[in-house]
Amino acid sequence: MDRTESQEEHITGSATYRRGDFAEKPRQSSAAEGSASGWVTTDVAAVALGVSPRTVREYIQVGRLEAEPEGTGVNKRWLVSIDAVQGLREERQTFAARSRERREDAAAVLGTEESAAETAEVFREMIVRLEARTAEAADARARLELTERAESTLREDLERERRRADVLKLEADQLRERLEEARLSWWRRFFGFR
Repeated sequence: MDRTESQEEHITGSATYRRGDFAEKPRQSSAAEGSASGWVTTDVAAVALGVSPRTVREYIQVGRLEAEPEGTGVNKRWLVSIDAVQGLREERQTFAARSRERREDAAAVLGTEESAAETAEVFREMIVRLEARTAEAADARARLELTERAESTLREDLERERRRADVLKLEADQLRERLEEARLSWWRRFFGFR
């Protein structure tokens, strides 16, 4: 047989299997053997159950799947009984069907409660939106008050500066008149006009 990466054979003890294929478990004793239909790897069992290989290993640890270890250390693999995989698969399908039926029955019985729950959810969303709008309105009101205060303060400052400018203008006019008088007086004195 040709050896390729996809069909690489693993030989452990006296058992030979290909990755992902069924494996014939070495016969120990007819009383100790739990499954007559064969063994599969955890990867194959995971695909059949619709779960991850890690979940299959957890099922093995808690005893929900019959499995036997093969190899040691890093090369340790689990071979899972096909009968155990089929049994667990049927159990999961039955459980899912019962759960679905219960949900449908509950939905039929509680149809009015669902509509009430939906209505309550709509009201909750509306309340949240109303609270958000109220907060936005309060922020806008606070900004408006601050703007009004700033505007009134600016008006008062402007009025105060206008009055001050008027006072300074009067003082400047008075100083100009004095200067003119002082200049005229000097010319008059110089030319002899008193």
